[in-house]
Amino acid sequence: GNRKKNMIPQLLLLYSKLDRLVSKLHLGSSELGSPLKHVWDDILNDNPSVAEYLAKHVDSQFRNTKLQNSQKCQERCMQLFCHLQAKDIFEAFYKRDLAKRLLLGKVVSMDVERSMVTLLKAECGAGYTSKMEGMFQDVEWSRETMARYKLSQSLLPLEETLSNVDMEVQVLTTGYWPVYPQYANLIIPSHLQLQQERFWNHYKTKYQGRRMTWQYALGNCSVKAMFGTKKYELVVSLCQALVLLCFNDEGGEGQTLPQIMAKTGLDDRSECERLLQSLSLGKEGTRVLRKIDYVDPPTTTPPPQTTTTTASTDSKKKKKPRLVVGDRDIFTINEKFESRMRKIKINNIQWKESKEERIKMVEGVSRDRLYLIDAVLVRIMKARKTILHQQLIPQVLEQVKVPAQPSDIKKRIESLIEREYMERDGQDHNRYKYLA
Repeated sequence: GNRKKNMIPQLLLLYSKLDRLVSKLHLGSSELGSPLKHVWDDILNDNPSVAEYLAKHVDSQFRNTKLQNSQKCQERCMQLFCHLQAKDIFEAFYKRDLAKRLLLGKVVSMDVERSMVTLLKAECGAGYTSKMEGMFQDVEWSRETMARYKLSQSLLPLEETLSNVDMEVQVLTTGYWPVYPQYANLIIPSHLQLQQERFWNHYKTKYQGRRMTWQYALGNCSVKAMFGTKKYELVVSLCQALVLLCFNDEGGEGQTLPQIMAKTGLDDRSECERLLQSLSLGKEGTRVLRKIDYVDPPTTTPPPQTTTTTASTDSKKKKKPRLVVGDRDIFTINEKFESRMRKIKINNIQWKESKEERIKMVEGVSRDRLYLIDAVLVRIMKARKTILHQQLIPQVLEQVKVPAQPSDIKKRIESLIEREYMERDGQDHNRYKYLA
């Protein structure tokens, strides 16, 4: 809620106030004194969600076109970031939001984006930001690749390049970007398939041996639509566009959810349901489809109706369609659709973060922490060959640099013993030996 949303702004305000107070007490000192460092460490690491909320705060600030002093914003956020232990949680959420900004065209200033990554690199090292820097490289390289592709197409005979579809391609490196849903059975229109084949033929001649997988979940389209005599341009996701194409030749009969799934090749029912909700139940000015709820026929003969003036008035009230999509609900083109805007963006519900997505990300970070603890344990054991348990635990906690408890390290020690990376000394149960 609002409390979570305001957490980081309130912490930044408190930090700024205390900074000014300490500066006065220390006769102009520009940094918080050491007595407050431990206080901030305790405050920011007491709540495991602070790292996530800080990443989301940075995302909201970087999307803000009215942000005046971006450098000051970065410096203030970095002040909190330096105290965080859960920097890996921040990295996971920041990297995901950065990917969305880059792929959805939400970047206000590329210089600001690069500057923030430079600050993170200075604080945490090159390994921390390598994937973020890889994203920037992919975006720049994709721009150059598309320029070369368009130049090669312009040199072909006119009849070979005629098409009513323009396509922009971004080539992303696997490993740099978050994992997105795969729609293996999606049915792509022939005119779009032709464009894909042309680009792939161009690409594989330049880069032999590479494999390309189309990420349809990330695609965006501009679709031209006619409602009555008015023309509109709808900015939608690729999957939304495929759903809209199902209504080109519907003949006024409408389509059900199972029919649309069959025509588009979308196997995920919940995803198809979200697509239909975004096109028919969104905010005013975006409802290009009309949802007609299925009503079960009466099973018994209804009693004689007694009509009154009040009842007739109530019956004329417009009934809102259900938010849930049933298999027998009908969808048709909204013939009464109109908008003062000619270019309309219809947001895809798919991009909104779900509780499951957040849990999945945190679980992924937790798995990575286990691998990190394993790597630190092996590195220490390889260097020391043999070490006492009481000496090993503090060394691991010092080198791991992420939130970890001695009990977590004990579990990883047992795991490494089972996998024969190390063993207990036969004479001293508290001593470990490295197995080469």
